[in-house]
Amino acid sequence: MEMNSPKVIYITGLAYSGTTLFSAALGYSKSFFNAGEVNYLENDYHHKKICSCGQKVDDCPVWRPVLNCVKSDSENQIETLTFSQDQTLRTIDKRSRPLWIRLLTLLGVRPEYLFEKEELKDYALRHQNFMHELSSTLNVDFVVDASKNFTRLQVLHQYSDFPIHVIYVRRSHIQTYASRLKRAKRRNRFYLPLFAPVYLSVILFRVRGLRRQLKVFDHSNLSIVDYEAFIDDPSSVEAQLTKELGTPVELGICGNEFGLDHLHVFTGNIWLAQAAKTGEKVTIKSGDGRATLSWFEKLSYRAFSPLFKLLGD
Repeated sequence: MEMNSPKVIYITGLAYSGTTLFSAALGYSKSFFNAGEVNYLENDYHHKKICSCGQKVDDCPVWRPVLNCVKSDSENQIETLTFSQDQTLRTIDKRSRPLWIRLLTLLGVRPEYLFEKEELKDYALRHQNFMHELSSTLNVDFVVDASKNFTRLQVLHQYSDFPIHVIYVRRSHIQTYASRLKRAKRRNRFYLPLFAPVYLSVILFRVRGLRRQLKVFDHSNLSIVDYEAFIDDPSSVEAQLTKELGTPVELGICGNEFGLDHLHVFTGNIWLAQAAKTGEKVTIKSGDGRATLSWFEKLSYRAFSPLFKLLGD
C-alpha cells in the first residue's frame, strides 16, 4: 500500500441481513472509520445536514477537515467527490435506474455492458481519491464502506487500485426473507401475502449475483461473518477478523448492548443517525422472524428452499 492509502473494508450482504448494525460495530475499532454508505454521501449532503454526533456536518470535528481537504483538492483539479447541495446521485448509484438495467443487473450482467466505460473509470477514480483524503485527514488505516451495492463493488474492484477487503455478512435466508416482508408490510399498504413469491425471487437472484461476485475475490481479501455469531458470540467474530485483517478488531459490544457515540455518519440507513442522537445504547438480539410470517409466506419459502440449497451458501 502507498502511504496514506487505506484498506477499504467493503461490507456486503443481502438487504435486511444486519450489515448496517455490523458496520456500526466495526467502526468502533481503532484505526477504523465507518463512513456509512459512501455511495450516498454526495447526494445526502447539504449544509444543514446533521451528523450522528449531533452537529451539522460542516461543523462536525470529523467531517469538517475532510470536507476542507476535498475542497482544496477540487480547487487543485484533483477529481474527487463533490459536496454541494446541487450534487445528485451518479448514474451507477441511482435508485430509479431504468427497469431494464435493474433487471439485467439482477441477472448478473456486468457494469461495463450497462454503463459507459469512461463513466465507470471516473466513478472509481473519484472514490479512490476520496478514500485517500479520508484516510490521510483522519489518520486511519481502514475505511469501512457500508454501501452493500454489488454494482459499486464490481466497479471499484475493476477500475481502482486501492486494496479492498470484502466482509460478507451472512444471515439465514429465512430470517432475511422475514425481515424483508416485515418492512414491506409496514411501508406498503398494498402488500398482500400473495406477493411473497415475488420477494423470494428477488432474494434468490441476489443470492446468485452475490455468489458470482464474491468468487472473483481471493480468500485473503474476503471474510464471511455469520450474523447470528456476531449477535450471540461477538468475541468469536472479533478473533476471526483480528486474524483475517491482521489488526486488532473490537466491536464495542458489552453483554448485548453497544453504544453509537463513536460514529460520525450522516448517510445511509436512517435509524442509525436517529438512534445515535438519543445517546442510548443499542440492544442487539437474534430474534426469530419466522413468527411474523403467515402460513402462505411460510409455504412459499418451503417451495423455494430447494433453489436456495441448489445455489449453496
